[in-house]
Amino acid sequence: MLRLSKAEFFLNLTKEIVNRLKSRSSGDDYKRAVFVFFDSIENLKSFYDDPAFIKLRDHAIILSEDVSTASKEGIIRAAASTEQVVLMTKAFGRGTDFICYDKKLIDAGGVHVIQTFLSKQVAEEVQIKGRTARQGDRGSYSLMLTYDDLDKFGITLDIIEDIKNSGKRYSSLNDIRNKYYGEKLFPIIRRGVDQISAKFNESSAFIDDLISNNRPAINAFLTKYNHVELSGESEVEAPSTIVLMDATYSMESMIQLTKHAVKTMFQNMNKILKEQNFSAEISVQFMVYRNYNAPPESLLEESAWEVLSDNPSKLYSFMDTVDPNYGWGSEAVEVGLARVVEQITKEKKQIGQIILIGDREANDRDEVLEKRNESEHDWLSSSRFAELVFYKDEIQKLKDLNVKVNCFYLTEKAKSCFEEISNCTGGVCQELKIGAPDASDKLTHVVSISTLRAAGGDGLASAYRKAFDVPVGYIA
Repeated sequence: MLRLSKAEFFLNLTKEIVNRLKSRSSGDDYKRAVFVFFDSIENLKSFYDDPAFIKLRDHAIILSEDVSTASKEGIIRAAASTEQVVLMTKAFGRGTDFICYDKKLIDAGGVHVIQTFLSKQVAEEVQIKGRTARQGDRGSYSLMLTYDDLDKFGITLDIIEDIKNSGKRYSSLNDIRNKYYGEKLFPIIRRGVDQISAKFNESSAFIDDLISNNRPAINAFLTKYNHVELSGESEVEAPSTIVLMDATYSMESMIQLTKHAVKTMFQNMNKILKEQNFSAEISVQFMVYRNYNAPPESLLEESAWEVLSDNPSKLYSFMDTVDPNYGWGSEAVEVGLARVVEQITKEKKQIGQIILIGDREANDRDEVLEKRNESEHDWLSSSRFAELVFYKDEIQKLKDLNVKVNCFYLTEKAKSCFEEISNCTGGVCQELKIGAPDASDKLTHVVSISTLRAAGGDGLASAYRKAFDVPVGYIA
């Protein structure tokens, strides 16, 4: 559990594989098999291509979702053989039977499983462990982690040192993991289940109404979910809002919270717009950024634009696909800001504000240069990100374009940088505590009030505060 570079971690992982391939009974003979589980195909391929692994490639096979069905079956049959190294994604940790027919392998100690990430739930870990010692055969298991992997669980370097000194490494990690997901993610998931349950009940009632030919109820349901413009004239477009969010490892709770809060946000905003007879069209886009250890297609992702309605399917579907990943210290806020500038200057989009949410500061100029250089990806050949961008330059452009950036930081690490960004562009900066009991409500109010103010001024924002009892000072 060290703060290692990727190259150092891969070197240590290779050493672990070599050591575990050795027979338990005869020492130096390579008679065992080793299964290595990764949390993503990107990390698996990155390790396979690393120079540290070159000497073992002749012993290695890859098992991932990309492999054809016929090839998968052949790999699974051949996996539990002496001197075999199998690199696989976590999807194969559940329900895949690697049966050993090789007596030499069993005598040498059986299969050894290495897991290179900490599972979010113990159940997944138990399943991965279960890929060794199948049907009573011998086997063993080890867990190799780095600080960057533990960071998403809120485990700092100081906590890691305390765990190491306690002598109870695994039990301590397990306690922290269970507490983290029990306190932060379970309530969010519970709210999501409640929303889905309510939608299911409504759909079931609609089916009953169809069967009984309850025309008033059928018409009400269809009207609610099928908005049709009766006029051929387009409405006036109000300044739009972009919600720009960090989507690295440590932001998983916020990503889940946003996904389950987006419908409430839109319903609340629509209620105010109808009450205030505000007819201009308001659009919202979600955008997520990561860092330069992510592949180009994952560095920055954006949803389609969604016009305010009670059913924001585009934004919900987008958030459902966002996978928190690729943290690397300070994050690539600059690419998100640059993309907004591009939408305004080249695509002529009318954008009034950015809502920036994150837990780490933006990369500074030196970090952008260093990380792009150290990354395994060729950024110069990337059509989207070949040009260098820096956050200080981008916020000056946004200031000149009269676009405010309202910043909400989750940790003190982001505070100073986010204050700089908001001050430069004339926005606000405020802490957003993801672990607080009112986190979901506050996120909903943050996005809703900021969006309404950008589109229609303080009048809409005040109406929202009054309608939903949001205290003055609760949201800047």
